[in-house]
Amino acid sequence: MLSLFKAQETFASVLTQRTFHLLKERERIAHKAHEWLHAEALSGTGVQEWGTFRKALWKRVHSAVVPIMAEIIALADRDSNLDLMRNDHSWTSKLWLKIMADPKISELSYSKMISPVTNSVRERVQVLGSGAGGHKFFCRFPFSFLIKQGVEQLLKNALGVSGTNQVFFLHQFYSCTQSNLFLATFGCGEPVFASVEKG
Repeated sequence: MLSLFKAQETFASVLTQRTFHLLKERERIAHKAHEWLHAEALSGTGVQEWGTFRKALWKRVHSAVVPIMAEIIALADRDSNLDLMRNDHSWTSKLWLKIMADPKISELSYSKMISPVTNSVRERVQVLGSGAGGHKFFCRFPFSFLIKQGVEQLLKNALGVSGTNQVFFLHQFYSCTQSNLFLATFGCGEPVFASVEKG
C-alpha cells in the first residue's frame, strides 16, 4: 500500500507528509504537547476571543500548521524552484516530488524554524534566492541549490584528500548519494557523470 501511495505522489501529498513529520517533531520537543486540548479548554481565553471552543481549537491548529507549511513552501520555491512543477507529468516534476518528499535530501527541521529572538516559530518566512547583484537565479533542475550545497561541501571535504584520491573520492560520493539513485531512475545518471568527467 505504501509503495502505491509513493507512486502516486502529488504536491499536496508531499506537503501533507512533510507537515505531518514536522508537527511530530514539534510535539516531541514541546512541553506537555499531548495536553494541548485540555490546556485550551481550561484556559478559556480562546473561547472568549473567538466565541466558541470549536473556533478556538481551529485557530490553535491553524497557528501550529500554517508557519510550518510556510517554511516548507519557502524551501520548495527557493530560486523559483516551484516553477518546475508546472508540467505535472514530466520527469522533472516527478524528480522534484521525490526530492521534496525525501527529508534526507531536502532537509528541514522544526528546531531550525524557531526564531532566536522570540523563541517561537517565525511569523514571516523569506523565500531565499541565489542571485547576485540584483539578478535572480531561476532553477532549471529540481533543487539545484541543494546539489550546489552538496558539491561545495564535498569539495571542502576533498581539500584534505591528496592527488589521485580526489577523483576516487568524487566517484565514491557520486556512487553513494541518493541523487544518483534518482538520476538513474529517470535515465539521466550516466550522461550527468560522463559530462563531469569530460568537462
